Amino acid sequence: MNINLKKYQNEIILLISILFMLSAYIYKTGKINSFETGKIEVASSLSAVSKISSLKDLWGDKKLSTKVPKLKTIVNSSKVKSFSIKSKKLKARFINLTIVELTLLLQKISNIAVEITILDVKKNNDLYNMELKCKW
Repeated sequence: MNINLKKYQNEIILLISILFMLSAYIYKTGKINSFETGKIEVASSLSAVSKISSLKDLWGDKKLSTKVPKLKTIVNSSKVKSFSIKSKKLKARFINLTIVELTLLLQKISNIAVEITILDVKKNNDLYNMELKCKW
């Protein structure tokens, strides 16, 4: 038996070397993949943190409380059925709005950093009624 092993000694060493190289390659590839995955996770976390920070700045804006009451002055006061602000919550109802007035109101609302809880628009003939509830 000893004679057979000596006869194939070089082939056995070569086989062990190839197995060692293959396992090192697999290990290296796995480490690179895990590093790239970690890098992507860190980048997405940083992106999320920057988005949260910018939203916090928008929602914490001191001027936001002054921007919301200006919605009342966009349309004629006769078209404002109700408009009340209580503890950073707005409840408003507009009646007989034209499409231009409705579009203008909706644009102004979308440009203010508020959370819209209810936005109900109903069409009566060529005029629109809108109910809005939002908070900030």
